[in-house]
Amino acid sequence: MAGRGRPLADLLAGLGPPADVERVFTERGWWRTETVLHDVYRGAARHPHRTAIVSHRAHRPATSRVTRISYGQLAACTGRFAHALDALGVRPGDPVAFQLPNRWETVALLLACLRTGAVAVPVMTGYGARDLEAVLGAAEPRLCVVMDLWEGAAPGRVLADLAPRLPWLRHRAVLGDSVDAGAVDFVRHFARTPHERYRSAGWLRLPSRSAGRVALAVTSLGLRAAHSMALHTPNSLHAGLPSDSASGVAAFSAVPLASLPSLLHGVIGPLTRGGTVVLQDVWDAETALGLMASAGVRQVYATPAQWAELVAAQERRPREGVGLHGAFTSDPAGSSGALGRRVDAALGVPLRALPAAAHAGQDAEGGGPGLSPRGPASPLAVWRHGGGVGLTWEGAG
Repeated sequence: MAGRGRPLADLLAGLGPPADVERVFTERGWWRTETVLHDVYRGAARHPHRTAIVSHRAHRPATSRVTRISYGQLAACTGRFAHALDALGVRPGDPVAFQLPNRWETVALLLACLRTGAVAVPVMTGYGARDLEAVLGAAEPRLCVVMDLWEGAAPGRVLADLAPRLPWLRHRAVLGDSVDAGAVDFVRHFARTPHERYRSAGWLRLPSRSAGRVALAVTSLGLRAAHSMALHTPNSLHAGLPSDSASGVAAFSAVPLASLPSLLHGVIGPLTRGGTVVLQDVWDAETALGLMASAGVRQVYATPAQWAELVAAQERRPREGVGLHGAFTSDPAGSSGALGRRVDAALGVPLRALPAAAHAGQDAEGGGPGLSPRGPASPLAVWRHGGGVGLTWEGAG
């Protein structure tokens, strides 16, 4: 273990894959020199009007609940959000935490972190004050973005109360209608202010070697003593995608985007392959089925409990136009044979475990003296509460 007793933020800048490992993995095609951000920009250039995101917001009027973001718009929003981060003093290697539901702003903010070289730290929306403080205490982010109100809770107020105990937190941003004094209004600062026009040093440049930098810190469930964060690069995320996924497919994840499988298969995979990310901020099976039909969803990732709700909703009122090609669950062992048969009967697709990563189980013999890489899809390192950072590639001596 490295960095025992030091905060995660102080260790991020010095983390990177060994040069020999990076070279071998890239030569073998497991890693690349580009990121999902390059895929989005390429998509914006080739098909700017193609839909990149379909985002459903439950608490809006019925006529305005669904927002469609094209690839051209997503590229523009990513650039604006990145310059908004820069205007707040966020620099490469700085952690940026966000506790947001599955909305288009969450995806754009994730891409903006990649654009600036910041480390995205997504936080489950269900975390209360104690768990949120544990995540922020570990990552020491320069910025944290939360909702004003969410499903009976007040994250904006919670973060304001925590702020005096978080001296490293330079800014707290709030998304919603009720932004308290001292907080950054997310909509005004990120969406409506064209920071890219006013930056004195010119247009923000992409960070160097962006594919090999730590870009994402995923928090595990089980905080306090069992609290840990897996530190991923764009390359380890890319290597975690299945190799047989079709291009241009619309994918929907019912699981929060703070979960790594949800982020991989619901966001990074579709955007990498020119597909569509379909989001629902408040889970509801009836609404989800209608959203799947209208957005042409072909792949769905959900928990067994959510699949049971989807099946029950479809059995009560069958929807036409739900044509799934892939039904995946987070817990195959917890899915009974009866549930699988019901999913197949109601939705015409077998319920399966998530497809394996394209390069799962690969290693890199000869990657360099004293190196023991665990595979291209493995996190670069894992931070553990009270234990510091354990590198994926450890020197043999």
